[in-house]
Amino acid sequence: MKNTFFLVFVCMLLFSCSSKLHVVSVGDKNIQVQKTGLTYFLPRAVIEIQTEVTSERFIPGPYHKYAEKFLSIKDVMTQKTSYSDITGIKIQEYYEADPSAAFLIMNNKNNDFYFDDNMVLLGMNTEALEFSPYDYHTKYNIPDFYDTKVHFTDMTVEENFTSIFDTTYKVIEIDSVFQKIPVYNPVMTIKSEEQKAEEAAEFILELRKSRLYLLQGDIELFPENKTMKQILNKLDEMEQKYLELFIGKTIKESETFVYRYIPDNMQQNDSATMFYLCDNLGVTNKPDNFTYPVYLKFKNTGTANEFDRFFVMQNEIKEKTKGLHYRIPSTATVYVGIFDNYYAQKNVIVPQCGIITSIPEKIMNKKDLIIKIHPQYGSILRIK
Repeated sequence: MKNTFFLVFVCMLLFSCSSKLHVVSVGDKNIQVQKTGLTYFLPRAVIEIQTEVTSERFIPGPYHKYAEKFLSIKDVMTQKTSYSDITGIKIQEYYEADPSAAFLIMNNKNNDFYFDDNMVLLGMNTEALEFSPYDYHTKYNIPDFYDTKVHFTDMTVEENFTSIFDTTYKVIEIDSVFQKIPVYNPVMTIKSEEQKAEEAAEFILELRKSRLYLLQGDIELFPENKTMKQILNKLDEMEQKYLELFIGKTIKESETFVYRYIPDNMQQNDSATMFYLCDNLGVTNKPDNFTYPVYLKFKNTGTANEFDRFFVMQNEIKEKTKGLHYRIPSTATVYVGIFDNYYAQKNVIVPQCGIITSIPEKIMNKKDLIIKIHPQYGSILRIK
């Protein structure tokens, strides 16, 4: 009889325990559940680095050989040159559901739970914290700088053809004497490079004369001050455009490369090559003797390490069932640089590099319990 009462008591105790709200980890292979529950995730941080790379390249003018002959400009550059460098870095983090931190809420009866669109837990029995999700970039491609562009299109103000005379001969009979007489036939042909360079130089000189006449007031109808300034600016612009045919031009191009890095759970220190910087190509993903690796360095500052060591030592405090799991996040420093030169660094909060712990079941089953969870860090903001 006593054994019967004891078995009934044990069954009632097991039933009451199993009927209480508790949470299990989806990743725990030692647990089997008889029915499903509410699924939720804890958040993790994704580090996004937006790197602006600017390439500056010099393109020699197509008429550089004639700069001294027609314009008396000596020592013009005749070879292409290029230089690339990082001109801007933006490090930012956004947060998403962590697939390795998924949980089931079992035996929920009277509690209201709040989640975001990705099933990240925001709170229990309380309004969720409002926040603006980060609209992250979707650009992953390596920027393509080079170099099929036509850099000089206005080569001359004259037409590209000129007329020359082709001389042929015909034989005619005059007074019983055969004579060879030349015949001149006009033929259209493409101008030589030197001819076009000479025309461009003459146009530059005409522009300079026009500007001089304006400045001296040597014109019949003198423009107003505002109009005068616009005319002079336009003349300067046209002269510079044609001068570049002889002295060359410098072109700057900037592109932004986006790289994403997801730290592993409990990650301590890590580094990753984002791309390679190249003077000729700007950015490339192929290393060679002419490229420099641009790397990300991740260093966990270990703010949650003490909690981890403390919980590991508490072997005797192991509950069979647990309440809501939450995170104690850690902080880390992210560096971006080339070799030992850092272009940027930022301290970030990285939830997955901290620890996951749980609210005791005794607290979870209190009446009218209110819990508010940080939407990005997964830490407790309020418990009442």
